[in-house]
Amino acid sequence: MPIQNNASRSIDLLANDLRALLQVAEANRQPAPPPAPAAVSERIGRMNTALVELRSRRATLNPRQERVVDEMGQFYQDTISTPTNSDIFYVSSDARQNLPEADQITLQRRASFLLNGAAFGELPHAIDEISEEAGIIGYSKATLMINAIANSVKSQIEHVNAAALQDAQRGDRVCPMTLQPAKFSEFLKQHDRVLREIVDACQLPARSGEPAIKKALEMLATGYFRQATNYPGAPTIRPDEVQVQLNSEASSSVKGNARNHIIAFVKIDNGGAEEFCRNPLPKLDDCEDFETIYRARLLQGFDHHSPQKKRAALLIQLMLQEVSELQEVLGMESANIPSHSQPAKRAAIRSSEEMRYAGSEALTDITVATEDAPAQRDIATRAMKALPGLDVAFEGVYHSPLITNALMRKWVHSPEMFMDLRGLAEPSARLQLQVSPLTGQALLDTPAFRSPD
Repeated sequence: MPIQNNASRSIDLLANDLRALLQVAEANRQPAPPPAPAAVSERIGRMNTALVELRSRRATLNPRQERVVDEMGQFYQDTISTPTNSDIFYVSSDARQNLPEADQITLQRRASFLLNGAAFGELPHAIDEISEEAGIIGYSKATLMINAIANSVKSQIEHVNAAALQDAQRGDRVCPMTLQPAKFSEFLKQHDRVLREIVDACQLPARSGEPAIKKALEMLATGYFRQATNYPGAPTIRPDEVQVQLNSEASSSVKGNARNHIIAFVKIDNGGAEEFCRNPLPKLDDCEDFETIYRARLLQGFDHHSPQKKRAALLIQLMLQEVSELQEVLGMESANIPSHSQPAKRAAIRSSEEMRYAGSEALTDITVATEDAPAQRDIATRAMKALPGLDVAFEGVYHSPLITNALMRKWVHSPEMFMDLRGLAEPSARLQLQVSPLTGQALLDTPAFRSPD
């Protein structure tokens, strides 16, 4: 069933609604802090004990809950194979032919966001139905439903991310070298001296060290583009020159001049990075904007490093994210170059399709917000984004977490959840949002960052 927009009513007020409900208990108790975020998001696979429990209580469920439990079960069945959206909605090829083009495109795509639509639609209802007895373990069907849904969404994200990454790594999509772990680790190993130069330059006061940082980052980016070829899905075009600009909020770009000289302009928004790295890394619950969440995610695993090494790691990863995106842009140019191989063209076309996909309004799958309305996918994921605050408020009253699985709870309170939901909602960003966990871990494995001091 398509996600119904009216099922997301009052989502913006969910946190306040729950807090008001919980005030019937001991109002003088202080909320307990959430758990520390995981360094890297851990997989839960197909594990969903809450869904198993709900099935055992089927006789007590209302018709809507029964339907959602059945459809979540169907989601796990569907992820065994590789269904299209048409398979999910049971639309025949004859029926598709009479639909608008946007609907046809959506139905022909491999199912991803729409795999688990019933879960997103039910979550606001489950949160609204939390009762005063919710803290009695095993009593509340609403809290069981919330856990079953959250687990299924995490499983869905793991499935969708893995499919996109496998496409890229086998050459079906343009694949940045940052998503090729063996090649990328070898690249960092060969550029250990440059990594150390960046670390050393970050020991200097911010402004005085920036010329050395800029020069070293340009060397690292030049080496990246030089080695980021000759594997499946890699672009054959590479820049002749790289120019790094620090403290820039502009977008990076690749441009050619009259002599057909290709220049990569790498713009790095590192404003406030020095102060950010001097302070303890914030938890998701404390982050108020995308930039803070993004930077906290880049520095997961660097908690005990010195402020200078944190700053170096942040600058390097900001640069690597930019060159990864530029590499994808360069790769998509292969679709228009007759001399390029068919595999390169196929990867370019597939990547272009993901970048251009806007969704289908009829299937409640619009991916891009407009001036008049938010994207339908954003609306569907709002209730999931409310879970960190709800979990903290719930435990503050009942002394037991709302999210009961330990791995799930670490994910809910980490920057990974926010980024994972964004990737699920935005096909164009799905690959690039998988870059930073890999680059962060790869940096931690280098001699330059192995020691925190």
